[in-house]
Amino acid sequence: MSAGLNREFVEDYYRNMADNELLRAVTQDARNLTPEAIEVIELELKRRNLHGKASSAVAAQNRQYTLEEIDEYASLLQNLPCPRCKKTSKKLNGGQMAEAVSVIIFSTLTTYVSIACPQCLDELSDKAQTKTALLGWWGIPWGPIRSVRAFNINRLSRKVHHSVTPNKYLRSFVLAHIGEIEMDRNNSNKLSLIIK
Repeated sequence: MSAGLNREFVEDYYRNMADNELLRAVTQDARNLTPEAIEVIELELKRRNLHGKASSAVAAQNRQYTLEEIDEYASLLQNLPCPRCKKTSKKLNGGQMAEAVSVIIFSTLTTYVSIACPQCLDELSDKAQTKTALLGWWGIPWGPIRSVRAFNINRLSRKVHHSVTPNKYLRSFVLAHIGEIEMDRNNSNKLSLIIK
C-alpha cells in the first residue's frame, strides 16, 4: 500500500475476495507488500478464521533467506514422488528447458522450469532439444539465433540435473513459490500439486 492508496480501498479489495482468491493472493502475491498492507491482510485473515498457515505464507514472502534455509524448503520438495514418473528412488531437482520454434519470419523462444527426477529432467531436455532441432531453424533471421540459445540453455541445465544437492533451478522455484510451500509444508499432497 503506497502513500497514495486509501486504506479503506485496500480493506474493501481484500474483503470482497472469495476465500480461495484471498488464499491464492496471500500465498502467491504477498511479496514486497508494505507493513500497512500486511496488517490489512492479517486482519482480514483473522476475520475469516484463515490466519494460521496463511499468515505464515505472507511472512515467508516478505523476508530474506540464507542458502541453508532455501535448501531446507527445497528438501521438502526433493523427497516427493516425481510428478512425471511417480518414482521416489531419486531426489527431485530442477531444470530449465528451452524450445525454439520458427515459421518463416516468426520465431519464438520459450523457457520453463520443471521439477522432476534427474531421468525425467533429462527426457524433458531431450524433447526440448529435438523440438528445437526440427522446428527452430526455419525463421529468418531469428530462428538460428534462438535455436542456438535454446541449445545452450538446455545443455547448461542438463549439467546439474543429477546434482544430489538442490540446484539453482530448484532454489529459484522455491523462492518463487515460498508462500505456497510454507503454507503446505506438512502436506505432501499439496506440495506435489505445487511442483506439477
